[in-house]
Amino acid sequence: MKYAPGLMVGQLSGKAGSTVASRNRNGSYIRTRVSPMLVQNQYTDAVRSSFTDLAQRFRTLTAAQIAAWNALGTGITRSNSIGQPYTLTGLQAYLSINRNLQTISQDYIDTPPQNSAPQAPTSFNFAIYPPHSDADTTVTVGATDDDQNVGSTEFMEPGMTLWFGSGPVVATVLSITDATHVKLTASITTVTADDVVIAPNGWLSLYFFPHPVPTDEYYALAATPPMSPGINRPTKNAYKTFFVMPPATSSPDELYQVYQPRLGSVAVGQKVFMTLKSINTNGLASGQVAYNATAQLPRA
Repeated sequence: MKYAPGLMVGQLSGKAGSTVASRNRNGSYIRTRVSPMLVQNQYTDAVRSSFTDLAQRFRTLTAAQIAAWNALGTGITRSNSIGQPYTLTGLQAYLSINRNLQTISQDYIDTPPQNSAPQAPTSFNFAIYPPHSDADTTVTVGATDDDQNVGSTEFMEPGMTLWFGSGPVVATVLSITDATHVKLTASITTVTADDVVIAPNGWLSLYFFPHPVPTDEYYALAATPPMSPGINRPTKNAYKTFFVMPPATSSPDELYQVYQPRLGSVAVGQKVFMTLKSINTNGLASGQVAYNATAQLPRA
């Protein structure tokens, strides 16, 4: 139910019993509180188990350690669902940092680190192609060192794998010479026109800056399942971390085989939303940068 804040009733937020008051870009509203369904799978079970283990571990710390975590928590500021800032308790700080360390496959810590969070990545984007079997472009045969005519290089990039179906031959793009030519890692001598496929098994490539990943930092990539083209603002819970890049990693590609088992198969026209953040070896995380892309076939 919508309402208009005024002299008698001001702006409401929060919950009382089974009633929730909030606001969005369309105005203020009151609704009945609904408990979400509990999602259970191997990923959510692992997260819940981790939180339980960490909470129990926190209770075994010394008084001095707990006091140190409490002090660290007061220096970490977060925002709630309506944008109001708050600081963390010692337990919240302990859980947050150790969950970050678990994300980057590092050991838990019981002594709090210095509160020095890393900088967020400056920029980030990606492209995603669903699996398909149709030929994308044309190719002129040639030796490895020759510039190979692939019709169009619009959807290609160095490091991308090409499948030449009549061979079948697989080759990687070493470099892009111009709008129609590339250098490849393998000789292509058995391929006819209209016989090269860019992504028969799906393709997900991303670019971020700075790159490679800085020393003592890890970049954590979270994504939503494939979504309707009409969705523009997924809920926070829709994002799942599915890939972590260690220090010195350059912009990776061929991540579709990592994304699909975790978040599902993507179809042409669906949207995928992603966020990227840095986690340092002390377990502190940066803010995140976001990007979304619509799945398409890489037609030349």
